[in-house]
Amino acid sequence: MNKKIAIIICAAAAAVLIAFLLGRKSAAPAAQSSPSASAQTSETPAGYPSPSAASPEAARALTNAELQSFAKQLNSADNYGFLLSEYSDVRDANLGQIFYVGAGITPAADAQSIANAYNAALGEDAPETDCTVLKAAQIDAFLKEKTGYSLKQMHSKLDWEYDQANDAYLFFHGDTNQLPSLSAAGKALGGDKYQLTCTFDGNFYDPDAGAVSGCIVTFTCKDGKFKFLSNSFVR
Repeated sequence: MNKKIAIIICAAAAAVLIAFLLGRKSAAPAAQSSPSASAQTSETPAGYPSPSAASPEAARALTNAELQSFAKQLNSADNYGFLLSEYSDVRDANLGQIFYVGAGITPAADAQSIANAYNAALGEDAPETDCTVLKAAQIDAFLKEKTGYSLKQMHSKLDWEYDQANDAYLFFHGDTNQLPSLSAAGKALGGDKYQLTCTFDGNFYDPDAGAVSGCIVTFTCKDGKFKFLSNSFVR
């Protein structure tokens, strides 16, 4: 009798154990998170639009008022030089054209004395022409604003006289290279980026390209500050 009771008790205990183990196995998948939901959360955080929902700003034609404003600004002393050479990389822009008459940079307080000293050193060989004097620091600051690069990072060279004692560049020249005027047509490319086709009032002569009637210039403009990207001639 006692033997039968022991067998029954063992069988009942085994049944309870098996039921417990089966219950744990069936409950385990319910505790796991959905892989697809986890992947979706990591790719698109809550509160943010999915990347596919974003679309670039479309290009648009510029208004007449915008075109007139850009034409006037592009022909200002600090900008027009970037229209007088061809480049797909602004580091290849002709620095001689950009700084020909100073690029609108206010001369340093000692600019005239530097020019006088240089002329005195040349004696009778001193040229009887205008002289533009720019400090290296002035050139660097200007180029970083207009191109994003320093003078040393530019591919083209500023072929001027260099005064090492004053860390200054001197250029003797006669007339100006500034354009009389220009008109423009073009478009906004999105963001702060623009592309304008400029027509010069009269031809500009380039040693390599010959007579040039205009250009297609690409730049960014934010808060009235221009940064040039590329320029090609219209012949």
